[in-house]
Amino acid sequence: MNWEEALSYCATLNLGNYSDWRVPTIKELRSLADYSVRTPAINTTYFPNTVSSYYWSSTTYAYTTHGAWDVYFDDGNDRNQFKKTTPTSALFVVDKPAARRT
Repeated sequence: MNWEEALSYCATLNLGNYSDWRVPTIKELRSLADYSVRTPAINTTYFPNTVSSYYWSSTTYAYTTHGAWDVYFDDGNDRNQFKKTTPTSALFVVDKPAARRT
């Protein structure tokens, strides 16, 4: 899905009794990268269905309104994607305030 589709999908996602899903920031997405493993460069115990692909962040690229940042979970590196219309994968996160934690 492209960047706009990822953002729109999150706006209507209702999963696991949560309806406040969002696309993570580039800082959050980078923090998920596990550089001790590759293909995919992420802890598959917590993210078992993650494939070695590019994943959108919600962070736009500062030098052009047409771009956004993503992370390549084959090796965990980030890059700026110059076209938000490029089909790319997406991970979604939900903020879990202390009152909602189990």
